[in-house]
Amino acid sequence: NDASPLYKIVNTDVAGISGHSNGGAAALFTTTNICQFPFCFGPNYNRPAEFRAAVVLGTHTVPAGGPGQHVEPLDVDNQIPVGLINGELDSLENVCKSWPLIEEEKDLVIIEGVNHWGPANIQNPPSNTPAQFEQTKPQEWSIKKSAYWTAVLFDAYLKSDAGAIS
Repeated sequence: NDASPLYKIVNTDVAGISGHSNGGAAALFTTTNICQFPFCFGPNYNRPAEFRAAVVLGTHTVPAGGPGQHVEPLDVDNQIPVGLINGELDSLENVCKSWPLIEEEKDLVIIEGVNHWGPANIQNPPSNTPAQFEQTKPQEWSIKKSAYWTAVLFDAYLKSDAGAIS
Protein backbone atom coordinates (compact mmCIF):
# COMPACT_ATOMS: atom_id res chain seq x y z
CA ASN A 1 0.00 0.00 0.00
CA ASP A 2 1.87 3.09 -1.20
CA ALA A 3 -0.19 5.30 1.16
CA SER A 4 1.24 3.53 4.22
CA PRO A 5 4.03 5.31 6.15
CA LEU A 6 5.84 1.95 6.13
CA TYR A 7 5.73 1.64 2.33
CA LYS A 8 9.17 0.59 1.04
CA ILE A 9 10.48 0.48 4.64
CA VAL A 10 9.05 -2.85 5.81
CA ASN A 11 9.23 -5.95 3.65
CA THR A 12 5.98 -7.77 4.43
CA ASP A 13 7.08 -10.81 2.41
CA VAL A 14 9.78 -11.71 4.95
CA ALA A 15 9.17 -11.51 8.70
CA GLY A 16 10.65 -12.72 11.93
CA ILE A 17 8.85 -13.53 15.14
CA SER A 18 10.22 -12.86 18.59
CA GLY A 19 9.13 -13.07 22.20
CA HIS A 20 10.33 -13.25 25.78
CA SER A 21 9.56 -15.99 28.31
CA ASN A 22 6.09 -17.40 27.55
CA GLY A 23 5.90 -15.11 24.52
CA GLY A 24 9.18 -16.66 23.41
CA ALA A 25 7.74 -20.14 23.84
CA ALA A 26 4.76 -19.14 21.70
CA ALA A 27 7.14 -17.77 19.05
CA LEU A 28 9.34 -20.88 19.27
CA PHE A 29 6.42 -23.22 18.70
CA THR A 30 5.30 -21.24 15.65
CA THR A 31 8.47 -22.59 13.99
CA THR A 32 7.09 -26.14 14.14
CA ASN A 33 3.65 -25.84 12.53
CA ILE A 34 2.30 -27.45 15.70
CA CYS A 35 -0.13 -25.88 18.12
CA GLN A 36 1.44 -26.42 21.55
CA PHE A 37 -1.06 -25.71 24.33
CA PRO A 38 -1.17 -23.29 26.17
CA PHE A 39 0.67 -21.13 23.63
CA CYS A 40 -1.98 -21.48 20.95
CA PHE A 41 -5.47 -22.91 20.75
CA GLY A 42 -7.13 -25.17 18.24
CA PRO A 43 -6.07 -28.31 16.45
CA ASN A 44 -4.84 -26.66 13.25
CA TYR A 45 -1.94 -24.26 12.98
CA ASN A 46 0.08 -23.35 9.92
CA ARG A 47 3.02 -21.01 10.28
CA PRO A 48 2.59 -18.07 7.91
CA ALA A 49 5.02 -18.45 5.01
CA GLU A 50 6.31 -14.93 5.72
CA PHE A 51 7.74 -16.09 9.08
CA ARG A 52 11.31 -17.01 8.12
CA ALA A 53 13.04 -16.92 11.53
CA ALA A 54 12.44 -16.76 15.26
CA VAL A 55 14.52 -15.10 17.96
CA VAL A 56 13.40 -15.94 21.49
CA LEU A 57 14.62 -14.56 24.80
CA GLY A 58 14.55 -16.25 28.20
CA THR A 59 12.79 -19.24 26.69
CA HIS A 60 13.05 -22.99 27.05
CA THR A 61 10.86 -25.99 26.24
CA VAL A 62 10.49 -27.54 29.69
CA PRO A 63 6.79 -27.43 30.63
CA ALA A 64 5.80 -26.33 34.11
CA GLY A 65 5.37 -29.22 36.49
CA GLY A 66 4.14 -29.58 40.02
CA PRO A 67 6.46 -29.61 43.05
CA GLY A 68 8.91 -32.50 42.74
CA GLN A 69 7.45 -33.54 39.39
CA HIS A 70 10.00 -34.55 36.72
CA VAL A 71 9.08 -33.00 33.35
CA GLU A 72 10.91 -33.69 30.09
CA PRO A 73 11.58 -30.83 27.65
CA LEU A 74 9.53 -30.78 24.47
CA ASP A 75 11.07 -31.42 21.06
CA VAL A 76 11.10 -28.46 18.65
CA ASP A 77 11.16 -29.65 15.05
CA ASN A 78 11.74 -26.11 13.82
CA GLN A 79 11.38 -25.50 10.10
CA ILE A 80 13.00 -22.05 10.18
CA PRO A 81 16.15 -20.75 11.92
CA VAL A 82 15.92 -20.10 15.66
CA GLY A 83 18.06 -17.78 17.76
CA LEU A 84 17.93 -18.23 21.53
CA ILE A 85 19.09 -15.37 23.73
CA ASN A 86 19.41 -16.04 27.43
CA GLY A 87 20.78 -14.19 30.40
CA GLU A 88 23.74 -15.78 32.15
CA LEU A 89 21.75 -15.49 35.40
CA ASP A 90 18.53 -16.99 34.00
CA SER A 91 17.61 -20.65 34.43
CA LEU A 92 20.34 -22.11 32.20
CA GLU A 93 19.53 -25.62 33.40
CA ASN A 94 16.30 -25.64 31.38
CA VAL A 95 17.99 -23.99 28.39
CA CYS A 96 20.67 -26.70 28.42
CA LYS A 97 17.94 -29.38 28.48
CA SER A 98 16.05 -27.71 25.63
CA TRP A 99 18.93 -26.77 23.34
CA PRO A 100 19.62 -30.27 21.91
CA LEU A 101 15.90 -30.67 21.12
CA ILE A 102 15.79 -27.69 18.77
CA GLU A 103 16.37 -29.54 15.52
CA GLU A 104 17.61 -27.31 12.72
CA GLU A 105 19.58 -24.11 12.24
CA LYS A 106 20.02 -22.47 15.61
CA ASP A 107 22.26 -20.06 17.49
CA LEU A 108 22.64 -19.41 21.20
CA VAL A 109 23.65 -16.09 22.77
CA ILE A 110 24.31 -15.86 26.52
CA ILE A 111 24.41 -12.30 27.89
CA GLU A 112 26.69 -11.86 30.89
CA GLY A 113 25.21 -10.44 34.10
CA VAL A 114 21.60 -10.60 32.90
CA ASN A 115 18.75 -12.51 34.53
CA HIS A 116 15.35 -13.59 33.21
CA TRP A 117 13.87 -10.07 33.36
CA GLY A 118 16.84 -8.42 31.62
CA PRO A 119 15.00 -7.90 28.30
CA ALA A 120 11.90 -6.52 30.07
CA ASN A 121 11.22 -2.91 31.02
CA ILE A 122 11.49 -3.68 34.77
CA GLN A 123 12.86 -6.38 37.04
CA ASN A 124 10.30 -8.77 38.55
CA PRO A 125 7.06 -7.32 37.13
CA PRO A 126 4.05 -7.62 39.46
CA SER A 127 2.16 -10.96 39.31
CA ASN A 128 5.13 -12.73 37.68
CA THR A 129 7.63 -15.15 39.18
CA PRO A 130 10.62 -13.17 40.50
CA ALA A 131 14.03 -13.85 38.98
CA GLN A 132 15.99 -16.49 40.83
CA PHE A 133 19.20 -14.43 40.72
CA GLU A 134 19.72 -10.68 40.96
CA GLN A 135 20.96 -9.07 37.77
CA THR A 136 24.45 -7.55 37.90
CA LYS A 137 24.06 -5.29 34.85
CA PRO A 138 21.87 -2.15 34.68
CA GLN A 139 18.38 -2.74 33.25
CA GLU A 140 18.86 -0.22 30.43
CA TRP A 141 22.10 -1.95 29.41
CA SER A 142 20.47 -5.40 29.39
CA ILE A 143 17.55 -4.15 27.28
CA LYS A 144 19.94 -2.62 24.74
CA LYS A 145 22.11 -5.76 24.66
CA SER A 146 19.04 -7.97 24.19
CA ALA A 147 17.77 -5.76 21.36
CA TYR A 148 21.24 -5.69 19.75
CA TRP A 149 21.53 -9.50 19.65
CA THR A 150 17.94 -9.86 18.44
CA ALA A 151 18.77 -7.54 15.52
CA VAL A 152 22.04 -9.37 14.79
CA LEU A 153 20.30 -12.74 14.62
CA PHE A 154 17.47 -11.40 12.46
CA ASP A 155 20.03 -9.81 10.12
CA ALA A 156 21.75 -13.18 9.79
CA TYR A 157 18.53 -15.11 9.22
CA LEU A 158 16.32 -12.71 7.29
CA LYS A 159 18.91 -10.75 5.31
CA SER A 160 21.29 -13.68 4.82
CA ASP A 161 24.07 -11.68 6.46
CA ALA A 162 26.57 -14.47 7.10
CA GLY A 163 28.97 -12.04 8.79
CA ALA A 164 26.41 -11.07 11.43
CA ILE A 165 27.03 -14.12 13.61
CA SER A 166 30.31 -15.53 12.34
